[in-house]
Amino acid sequence: MTADLHLAIAHHLLFLLLAGVLAFEIGVVRSSMDREDILRVARVEIWYGVLAGAIILVGFSRAIFAAKGWAYYSVNLFFWAAAVAGCGIISLTAWNIEDELCSGTLVPILTDWQCGGAAPLIAIYRKTRPMLPQVSLFVQYLAEAFQRYNLPAR
Repeated sequence: MTADLHLAIAHHLLFLLLAGVLAFEIGVVRSSMDREDILRVARVEIWYGVLAGAIILVGFSRAIFAAKGWAYYSVNLFFWAAAVAGCGIISLTAWNIEDELCSGTLVPILTDWQCGGAAPLIAIYRKTRPMLPQVSLFVQYLAEAFQRYNLPAR
């Protein structure tokens, strides 16, 4: 729990520092700058990159190691909306975002990377008596529907 708190504090402080860097750059950059001003802005710009990288690193650390874990962040609609808005990337199953993939709103990247430890998708039904025809048809439908996502049906 304390790791979650420390990561959250670090994440927020990094964002505040990044905002400070941007505020400095807005205040310093102007149309007529001499060589020293340009070098000063360049040094500050390096800090912008370092802070941005640290924000990404701490953000992924929060998503993986924090109290809520990866499962919370991978299905949260806020993060889906952020990805659709172009604010970042997210790891989701293709069947969750089929409409966005078909329309080109979202595009697959890192297609050869697989998330280790992902839970398999399974359909469970009670088989203590003969299966109802409706249940049998639904299980068959699921098996056929998920075949296009290369998920093995059992």
